[in-house]
Formats: sequence, structure tokens, C-alpha cells
Amino acid sequence: MSSGVIEAGVDTWRLLFKTTRSHGDELSKLGPLTAHWMPALSLYCIEGHPTASGLCPGDELALRYDEVRRVLDCEPGTYEFRGLSRLDCTSTYRFPDGRAGLAFLGGMAALDWPRLKPVVWGKPPETVGLTARNSRGRLLARGYDSGLLRGTHERGVAIRLEDQRRYPSGKRPSQDAFCATYVRERFHSRFAPLYKSAKGVKVAGLPVLATRIAAMLDAGELTYREAERIGGALVIELGGAAGHYSRRTHYRRRAELREHGLVLADDFYVPVEVDMGDVLEACLDSPLWGRDG
Repeated sequence: MSSGVIEAGVDTWRLLFKTTRSHGDELSKLGPLTAHWMPALSLYCIEGHPTASGLCPGDELALRYDEVRRVLDCEPGTYEFRGLSRLDCTSTYRFPDGRAGLAFLGGMAALDWPRLKPVVWGKPPETVGLTARNSRGRLLARGYDSGLLRGTHERGVAIRLEDQRRYPSGKRPSQDAFCATYVRERFHSRFAPLYKSAKGVKVAGLPVLATRIAAMLDAGELTYREAERIGGALVIELGGAAGHYSRRTHYRRRAELREHGLVLADDFYVPVEVDMGDVLEACLDSPLWGRDG
């Protein structure tokens, strides 16, 4: 199976309209989208996937907006567009097999991200959320097993990276955001700093890590003492005796591995290796985001 980015664009958006019409029911359907009536603000909120299947490339958003407008223009009353309050900019990467995808999510959970902290669901991870270090837990981005969730791929094969934007009143983008440039830039602003941190980091099982540690020792990138320390820590952990380490020592050993660009995969014994930076770079630079002009 070939690997690489298979789709990029918007997964979910929320459009706000100021309307003169009372809609009665708070929740209703508007074609494939969900409409939420907020009578106190006279706002009609339309939320869902811009396209019926897959992600919507940024250069198709204007067309999808026009479809929504045509439906509203057939309704009584007036509808004034008041901007976007939600935009999820997303890229899906297909791995050659599920072990590699799960290793990538394990790497997301293990790395120290700039100004963000990971929140993990599942073991091995099925979703890794990223929140601000000092926040109360609202997700800013996430990586998750989209193929498993949607039933389109085997476990770990299709991993999705998603920037989750929520715009408060006064900062909501207008129709100028309905283009590939805007969508791609939102994704870049979230994941480019992560790419810089992950560049050169390999997530691997024990057989691969053992080989890499030996190669780094031969190349003079590790001293014998460093190689014995981190290699011995791996053996102790895999043997189930990691509890004899203090919590501080356990994290120090994991940090030493990361400093040398190495992260241990959750499936210890599988000879898998994933370059975190290569995957993120492919998602950032994919032409599937669409073109403007």
C-alpha cells in the first residue's frame, strides 16, 4: 500500500447568520447540515461537513457557501452572514500499515510540544489531543485514527491531523476565508511549530532502536556510558521492571531518548520505524489543500 497524504481541507465548519425570521425549533436539518436557532441573539447557526464525503479543499469552500445561500434565499426573512465561528482544517495521512500509524500517534503522545500539552485517549493511542499548557482543557488540535473511527481503513492506517479553530464574536472571519490559502495557513500556524520540534525524531520498536543506538555509538554520537544507560533502561522497561525506577528517573531516561531523536513505540517488539518530521512535512506541503486564482 502506498503511503502519503490522501486528503486535506475542511472537515467541519459553522456559519452564522443574523436573521429576521423566528425558526421555532432550536435544532433542525438544512440538507446534510445541522441548523441551530439562537432566538436571544437572532442567530441562525449552520454547522457540519461542507461536502457530503471526505474533506473539502479550501478552493471549494466558496462553492459550498453559495449552496447554503441558495437554500436560505428560498426561506422567508433575511439572512445576513456574520462570519465563521468554527473551522476544522484537516489533513489525513495513510501509512503503509497500521503499526506505523499507531507508532506516529505514540510519538505525538511522547513528545514535548511547544506551548502545548498532549492528552491521550486509548492505549495504544487512538486520539492525541493538544491543549494549551495553562488551559482548562479545550482542544486546539488533535491527531486521531480517522480510518478506524469512520470504518474506512484498518486500525492505524489512516491518521488525521486536525486544527480546531473556534472564533469568538468580533474575530470571526468573513467570506475572505473561503479559499485554499486561508485554510492552509490555519493548519500551518498550528502544526509548523510541531514539525520543527519533531524534525529528525524516529518512533521505533525495540529491534530498530537497538540497531540505531549501536549505529550512533559507532558514529561517536553516543558515548558507551550513554548507550548503556538508555539501552539498559529500555531492557528494564520491556522486562516489566520499570517500577523500580523513581518517576523522575523514568522520565529522565525517556527524555534522553528524545534528545537523541528516538521514541519507543507502544508495540515494543514490532520492527517499525516512523519519521515524525516526514509525516508532518507531507501534511503541511500537500497540494491537496487546493489552489487559489
